[in-house]
Amino acid sequence: MSHDNFASQLEQIIAWKEEKIELDRQSRQLGSKIKSAYAPIVELMGTACKASCQGNDGIYAVSYVPGYREGISKTQLSQLRAQYPEIYRDFADVTEYRTFDVKKSSL
Repeated sequence: MSHDNFASQLEQIIAWKEEKIELDRQSRQLGSKIKSAYAPIVELMGTACKASCQGNDGIYAVSYVPGYREGISKTQLSQLRAQYPEIYRDFADVTEYRTFDVKKSSL
């Protein structure tokens, strides 16, 4: 593969990354709009997890079910590592990852 072909691929990667940044921004904006739209419905539901609403063209089933997740904060993890290093080593997993980044500069 020639260097020119790599350069064109790198140009395409840069363009896609810029497009992704814009799409991510739009996605965050839509997420905010959605949350704003359902906030009054959630308030009306109170502590109920499920509700229904009949419209002109159908019945809408609504759920707002709490979810739970166990976790440990970064601060608590640091304390665990400092106070109980052997337990930390027994349970902590180390994963490796690499990030591909491209930046263009002029010649």
